[in-house]
Amino acid sequence: MRAMFWFLLIVCTGSYSGCVAMDVPEGVPAAVVQVRDGDTIVVEIAGKKENVRLLGVDTPEMNYKTGKPDPLALEATLFTREKVGGGSVGLTPDPRNDDRDHYDRLLRYVSLENGDLLNLELIRNGYGFAFLEFPLTLRSRIIDAEIEARQAGLGLWSSGRLVTIPYRKAPDFEDRAVAVQGVVVAAKTVRLGDGGRICFLNFHADYKKYLSVVIREADFHRFGSDPAGRY
Repeated sequence: MRAMFWFLLIVCTGSYSGCVAMDVPEGVPAAVVQVRDGDTIVVEIAGKKENVRLLGVDTPEMNYKTGKPDPLALEATLFTREKVGGGSVGLTPDPRNDDRDHYDRLLRYVSLENGDLLNLELIRNGYGFAFLEFPLTLRSRIIDAEIEARQAGLGLWSSGRLVTIPYRKAPDFEDRAVAVQGVVVAAKTVRLGDGGRICFLNFHADYKKYLSVVIREADFHRFGSDPAGRY
């Protein structure tokens, strides 16, 4: 069966949490002094500047060092700038996530003056992906926002927006959003020590050398059931 997947080629670790409803309060007020890219802003809190990484969303990279931004990176940056540039926002941490990442950036939900969450607005309008590699209280709302953007064909999900590559080329596109096309030759779901399950979709018999897709049980619902049963 020929399969096409949309995903970020990025190596991550972390546990997955269930979906729990949560209304994000306005949070700590902060003045926005700079927009670095779609998912990263600089704010001033009590006279101190802090880099803030938006939780649950990953936008294309601007790649300032090379001067060659990823597709839609500039549009995502301008979208965030239009929403928050020169204004104030509310910053709310997620009790299930870390306070800061390994770059010492604050990890926050960013509330706009009208009450909307910038994190969700970026995804809902197709400027970013749902980034679900770490525990998130708003996981279900983030997933719904991406589904909405996909169904509407917005931004990253518009026709012809993503590059399609053969599975053998996957290592050349690490950290980029691409569509990978190939034949799934083996599918296996195994049970983990904590009682959860994980599914492996292999595009080649030599799974150690070629691309394999790893799907955690928390994402099985996106496939309607256990992905191994479909592929």
